[in-house]
Amino acid sequence: MFSIRLLPTAAACLAVCSATVLVSPASAQGRVTLEIVPTFGGDRSSAAAINDLGQVTGSAWRSDGASRAFIWQRGVAMRDLGVLAGHVGSNGSGINNLGQVVGYSDIEGDGSAYRAFRWTSATGMQVLAQPAPYSSSLAFDINDAGQTAGWARRPGNFFDPVVWTPGAPLEVISNPSGAPGSSSARAINASGIVAGQFASGVNQPQAFRYNTVSNSLQLLGNLEGGRSEAHGINDAGWVVGESFDAGSRRRPVLWGAGTSMTELSTPAGFIGRAEAINNAGQIVGGFQQGPDRGAALWRTDGSMTDLRTLAGPDLRPTRALDINRHAQVVGEAVLVSNGQERGFVMTLHPDWVGGDGAWDDNTGNRWNWAGTGTAAARVGAMHDVVIDPGVSATVRGSANGQARELRIGGTSRQLVTLDLSGGTTRVALGTTVATGGILAGQGRLQGDTEVQRGGRVSVVEGQTMQLAGSLNNQGNVDVQTLRGTARLEVADRTVNRADGQINLAQAQVVLAGGLDNSGRLSVSGDSSVAGAVVNRSGARIQVSGPAADVLFWDSMEQNGLVTVTAGSSATFFGLVRGSGDFSGAGAKHFAGGYEPGNSAAEVQMSGEIRFDAGDLVMELGGTTPGSQHDSLVFDAGNVFVTAGGVNLRVRWLAGYAGQAGDSFDLFDWNGTNSTLSGQFGSLFLPELAPGLHWDSSRLYQDGTLTVAVPEPAGYALMLLGLAVVGAVCRRRA
Repeated sequence: MFSIRLLPTAAACLAVCSATVLVSPASAQGRVTLEIVPTFGGDRSSAAAINDLGQVTGSAWRSDGASRAFIWQRGVAMRDLGVLAGHVGSNGSGINNLGQVVGYSDIEGDGSAYRAFRWTSATGMQVLAQPAPYSSSLAFDINDAGQTAGWARRPGNFFDPVVWTPGAPLEVISNPSGAPGSSSARAINASGIVAGQFASGVNQPQAFRYNTVSNSLQLLGNLEGGRSEAHGINDAGWVVGESFDAGSRRRPVLWGAGTSMTELSTPAGFIGRAEAINNAGQIVGGFQQGPDRGAALWRTDGSMTDLRTLAGPDLRPTRALDINRHAQVVGEAVLVSNGQERGFVMTLHPDWVGGDGAWDDNTGNRWNWAGTGTAAARVGAMHDVVIDPGVSATVRGSANGQARELRIGGTSRQLVTLDLSGGTTRVALGTTVATGGILAGQGRLQGDTEVQRGGRVSVVEGQTMQLAGSLNNQGNVDVQTLRGTARLEVADRTVNRADGQINLAQAQVVLAGGLDNSGRLSVSGDSSVAGAVVNRSGARIQVSGPAADVLFWDSMEQNGLVTVTAGSSATFFGLVRGSGDFSGAGAKHFAGGYEPGNSAAEVQMSGEIRFDAGDLVMELGGTTPGSQHDSLVFDAGNVFVTAGGVNLRVRWLAGYAGQAGDSFDLFDWNGTNSTLSGQFGSLFLPELAPGLHWDSSRLYQDGTLTVAVPEPAGYALMLLGLAVVGAVCRRRA
């Protein structure tokens, strides 16, 4: 699949260039994202260079016909770099990883007089030195040290290859043949090695490689036609360009570290030229036969992919001009709808192929870039990555991996594991663990994580996995070990869907955004869960296993079922509330308070029940247990209330107030199978109407509270008291 990003023009582009149109491919194709470079109101744009951050420079035209150099990257407004003082137009040619742009500004607007410039965000556009006798200059490429390659024109319309180095005089690379004509430095790598061509007689340029540190020069040779030009160089010193064959046809070529030359393929009858090469050995350029032009991606063995086959029906790439270390290609294209020229950025997305290996594989045998084959390009933040080779495999994670999107697994009956391997993988738009996919190991995954049916998260003994985002589970999350401890930390909300399963054994789980559970949570061993838990209706939490001792550190909204099997215990340190039942013969300890919920609720509790701290809150809205007032039914177990540590608070519900004779059955002990030990520290009962009082004499016998009126003897004493008061008042009178 691929997507096309259409970017707005002019003023709209100065806001945000982010509109995206998804296009379905006509047939099975490699996965690419295609972005079209906008204009500044004119009818043309071109993308000339891209750095490893995905920042692009080139030329975009205005409605008045003048071009402007720009800098742009996905999600950021395109920036007009302006022109040099007194100039009409400008064009961007190269960009380094610091975001510094080089190019040329046009004095007349017709290409007759150029001045090379370097632009930075701090200084803006500044002219590069052009000492006498030079009258014009162009800058083509810049490395991270600020060294810039280009040419300068001297009298007689002769062009010399030059290098601008910050803080140093202009360096002119001497032509060993001494032949006048068009010579140029076209590219420069991180080490300051320059690639270009010298004039050598009429129409016979010769490609060269020049080291600015050692001042050593190497002519690279040519095919039988005797002519060659160099246009791109990578950090290994490999050079690409063109050479003429015996039939005087322009052929794309690659020179290795020495002068060995490989002719790159083109469609039958087409000529071609290679423009750039990245450190992975991916080469881009163009091919042509008459008006038929296309953009090419070559591998170092000379085989070619026609990028038009990846672009979809709406855009026809005509030439590729640069490729970065992340297999992002820029160049020129034609809009099929109106024939206008546009720059493009094509991001090739990698798929894992083969068996086991490492995320940072640099052999070129594991990542397949948009169906173009394997290469050792670096997976980066701009990529939608798929690890699903169709066979079982384990991929060892990077110390510092990045992706735009990540999917693990998806092929039925195969197990594909991404082991974080102690590193950090940052995924901007989230990770999907599909059927057969496993996310495992010690390390950190940044971004949201979705576990689909058949997918799994696995953390074992001695490992800590950090998910710096949310976790949405429809598969399995296993944090399990037989000894020691396994730990899972989730920075945002954790959702366990109805068909999701979370299994904890000897686990420490920290859920900073809480757990919303609609599925099943199974816990065993000495385990703990930190973070608020919502156990929804129909959901289940089960504590089981030999002598399991599980701690829930924060609040729980319990509307499902909590089961603690015999010999195991669960302690709730936060407030527990809700209408869900507590089953099983094991112990349930409430150390943060308990409130039956849903106004009102009857909750079944079995096994050992301990109210150790916090308040027990019961709500009364009528005399019918469960439907009108809260009720706890204890079955086949012992109930303990820590004296002085737990208070009973009874509240009216929804404006209700008890009347004389009302009886509320708060607690039921079923038969002789359940007993009560201890008493509440204090009883906080709601206020009654005048003349009524609470009778709690049977609270610890059958769990009943009654609204009572004074006994007849009480009335007599009250009347006697009133009479005495009246007599005293009369005597005083």
